[in-house]
Amino acid sequence: MDDLITWLESELKNRQWKPADLARAANVPDATISRILNGRTRAGVETCNALAEALNEPHERVFRLAGLLPPLPAGDDPALNEGIELLRSMSTTQRREAIKYLRFLLEQND
Repeated sequence: MDDLITWLESELKNRQWKPADLARAANVPDATISRILNGRTRAGVETCNALAEALNEPHERVFRLAGLLPPLPAGDDPALNEGIELLRSMSTTQRREAIKYLRFLLEQND
């Protein structure tokens, strides 16, 4: 839960949002966001889904931060895991374009 709080606080700061802005974007009550940020309640499935949509983040990432999914195995590359999460959240067309770009980057290093 602390991971979710830290991450949400960082997202709010980066976006220059107040908790009320996040609540509005996620379509959840202000009090829910306040209780999560103060550690008085855990974010449930519906709230995590709403947060992921509002922040345009992969749902899996938000669920892991909230403790609803187990953490990724230790030693895994965080950047690789984030890339996988992002690819999973894309449409098939977006995924194909992302793969093309990754191949382009690899060719540039050859």
